[in-house]
Amino acid sequence: MIRLLILSSILLSGQLIAQQSFSLLEAQTYAISNNPASKIAQLKVASAEEKIKETRAIGLPQVSASGEFNHFIDLPTQLIPAQFFNPMAGADDFIGVRFGTDFSVTGGLQVSQLLFDGSYLVGLQAAKMYPVLSQKEQEKVKQEIKANVAQAYYMVAIANKNISFLDDMMESSEKLKSYLNILAEKGMMDSAQIDQIDLNLKKFESQRRKAVLDQNLALKSLKVTMGMDISTVITISDDLDNIIGGITAYPLNEEYALENNINIDLLNTSKELQALNLKNKKAAYLPQLAAFFSHNQQAMRNEFNFFADEEWFPTSVWGIKLSIPIFSSGMRRSQVAQQEIELEILDAQIEQASQGITLEFEAAKSEFIGAKEIYDAEQAAYNIALKIKKRSDILYQKKMASMIEVAQADLQLEQSRSTLIQAMYALVNAKVKLDKINNSYE
Repeated sequence: MIRLLILSSILLSGQLIAQQSFSLLEAQTYAISNNPASKIAQLKVASAEEKIKETRAIGLPQVSASGEFNHFIDLPTQLIPAQFFNPMAGADDFIGVRFGTDFSVTGGLQVSQLLFDGSYLVGLQAAKMYPVLSQKEQEKVKQEIKANVAQAYYMVAIANKNISFLDDMMESSEKLKSYLNILAEKGMMDSAQIDQIDLNLKKFESQRRKAVLDQNLALKSLKVTMGMDISTVITISDDLDNIIGGITAYPLNEEYALENNINIDLLNTSKELQALNLKNKKAAYLPQLAAFFSHNQQAMRNEFNFFADEEWFPTSVWGIKLSIPIFSSGMRRSQVAQQEIELEILDAQIEQASQGITLEFEAAKSEFIGAKEIYDAEQAAYNIALKIKKRSDILYQKKMASMIEVAQADLQLEQSRSTLIQAMYALVNAKVKLDKINNSYE
């Protein structure tokens, strides 16, 4: 009974593994949660949130405690004029006197509170910007992951379609071969013509084996991109015909909206941070004000008996410290000038990136339009080649066509299949590139 249960559980787990089928959206959602790059981006956002807390804590009360134990092997010596003890001593005569005890212990508590610091106030504003920047960077990573998953997913779908094409071609040749074998058995067909069909079948089988290898590689690439173990068994559920139909119906924008581009968004956020850096350097001209309180307890003994009920000597002090910057030999002025230059550089980078992205969009749009036109033409050519192949097989069976015409139809169909597959690759790659620049994976 136990063995039966174990066997059943193994079979069930195998079925569950085999049933892992993903649509493109499901694959992208899975990748966002499991791709290592996505996890790193999430951790950076969490780190930026902690940075806010760290910066805020600078302006809150700071409390510290200290302790010190001293054992004087040789007590320090102080020189005292000898005239204190002997009025007859010379003015340059001194007597060495040792003060203190062999052991001392000091314990203290220090409290400080920042009252005003311009750099701290600017730092708080900057700290709040870092999570925003990290979130935008995380969004960029998500877009890249979704684009990579889409590209890998399309490769699997095309590989599947390629195998399906070859299966259809092999099935057609197998049917023709079976018909010719019947005729050959009746002495109505030369076996040499059957050899030609066998030769075509061998070519198709070889191409199918390569197509299966391409399919396995595409699946492995998809699993790695999704952040999934490469040994996991998965399938895709989206049909290539539906995918291609959606791609060919994709609407094209005449002009590009730069505000949709994540790279421009990141540069604008960096500019805001740079403006705060400039503000921070200017805040260095302002004074700093802080309050402090300190309390110490000290015990001095000639024996190590600090836990005995003997006197400890307290020292307490509080105060306010004001620091006013007056002259830095031009250092602060140069620091401000550097930040102003950095801000101008960012403005130039934003302008440069805007022009580059607009040009990139136009290039991607042109590439997509060209790939779409080529695909439409190759799909039409394949349909014609398939029609010619079917007609040649029928005519050959009716002895109205020669084996040369059948072989030529096979060659045309194979060439059309190959070029159609290449056109599919070009089309989906152009679509992924266009989606990425259009921020369609948001």
